Amino acid sequence: MFAITGTIKYNKQLVIPSTAKLYTVWMVSSSSPDYFYVFGEGTVDTASRTFKLTYFSTPPTEALNVNQLGVAYLFLVSNPSLTQGKVSERSITDSAFLLGAVSDRAVIYINGDPQNVNAVRDWEKDFHFKSGYNFGKTWYHTGGTGKDGFEPDSSGNIELIIDNVMKNFSFPEWT
Repeated sequence: MFAITGTIKYNKQLVIPSTAKLYTVWMVSSSSPDYFYVFGEGTVDTASRTFKLTYFSTPPTEALNVNQLGVAYLFLVSNPSLTQGKVSERSITDSAFLLGAVSDRAVIYINGDPQNVNAVRDWEKDFHFKSGYNFGKTWYHTGGTGKDGFEPDSSGNIELIIDNVMKNFSFPEWT
């Protein structure tokens, strides 16, 4: 079992309908074309301004890059037709559905020995992620043509930001 908990921060005073759900959206860039894959659903408690997401099983192979590396972001959406599996970007990020997201953080899943991962980048080895589920904090490459990446984050300082404008969130260019 792997759990993520955090607080809710309101950047906009949006009404969170009872049908809203917190989803983990995996970014798969090792295929052509890239795609989003929904696996993992959490809960929000607007009264206590908290959220929780718990995994009881490993992600499906379709959610992983080359069946070894998973990178997923947390989104709060009001799209009642969203289900586990491949989804369009619009079904998550369109302001008609988007209610919030966790910015600059990601769920990282390593299938197998992290030192033997043959995935998209080297940060999963360099920053000593463990096999299985991890939580990562973004680091941004400054200058040059390098890519962004993640490092393990055990700070516990995770905020779900309520805002329905996708450009108000930061997500790294790690692929």
